[in-house]
Amino acid sequence: MDRHAELPLKLKDEDLYKQVDQRRIRNDQGRMVKPENVVDEQFKTLFEVKKAIPQIKLPAVWLPHGVLGISNSEILPIPENTFGPFAGQILVGDQGQSKIMRVVMEKVKGEYQGVAFDFRAASSLACCAWPGERRFPVRRRNQPRLGFRR
Repeated sequence: MDRHAELPLKLKDEDLYKQVDQRRIRNDQGRMVKPENVVDEQFKTLFEVKKAIPQIKLPAVWLPHGVLGISNSEILPIPENTFGPFAGQILVGDQGQSKIMRVVMEKVKGEYQGVAFDFRAASSLACCAWPGERRFPVRRRNQPRLGFRR
């Protein structure tokens, strides 16, 4: 059975590694070389790789590491007809920085694009599940689920 038969993107490892470095460089002592220690590296962005492999989908939104989180949680859509003007948008929690980001996406010429904002921050805050109408879905680490009324 072809292991790629069920995948949405039928791409073999070899095809991808023809485009991007696999990061298997070793120094004279046989130790792996960190990417930041490679001098004058020629690299390709994901946008450039898409030119060679058109079936790759580019991310609609980037959450820069260290700016919008360091340990992002599951994506949580805000249900329609709830939570005022934010209905239909997306929440992404971050346990490492104890905050929640709000993501707005729209489809333009068949491709999704979007933007992300810091939305809420508090000590030990992590995103959870939508508990019900008119409640904000959060929990604090090591505590049961909470809901803040808007």
